Amino acid sequence: MKHRNLILKLLLGAYWLIAFTLTHIQLSSQVAPKPGMDKLYHLIGYSLLGFLLMAFLIAENRFSQKRMRQCLMILIFYSFVDEATQPLFGRDFEILDMLADGIGATLGVWGSQKIFPLKSIDQ
Repeated sequence: MKHRNLILKLLLGAYWLIAFTLTHIQLSSQVAPKPGMDKLYHLIGYSLLGFLLMAFLIAENRFSQKRMRQCLMILIFYSFVDEATQPLFGRDFEILDMLADGIGATLGVWGSQKIFPLKSIDQ
C-alpha cells in the first residue's frame, strides 16, 4: 500500500513538472501543433493531472467531496497561472486553453473516482 502511494506521488510530481516545463518552452514552427490540436492536448494533459492528483488523495485515504472540489479549484487556478506566465516565455495566453484545462481536470477527477474504490472521509 505504501509503495503504491509513493509511486503515485512520484508520478504526480514528475508529470506536473514535465507538464509545466513543456507549457513554458518555445515551440518551433516545425513542432507546433496543428490549429485546434493544442486544445485537445490541454484537455488530455489536465485530465491526466486531475486523475493523478485525485488518485493520490484516494490512495492516501484523504478523499472527500470537499477535497474533490478543492482539487478542481487548485487545478483551475493552476491553469490560470500556467497560461498567465506563458507570455513571459514567448508563448500566448489563451482563454480557450484554460477552458480545455478545466474540462480536462474535471474529467480526470471524475475518472479517478470511477476507477479507484472510494472511502470518503466525510461519510
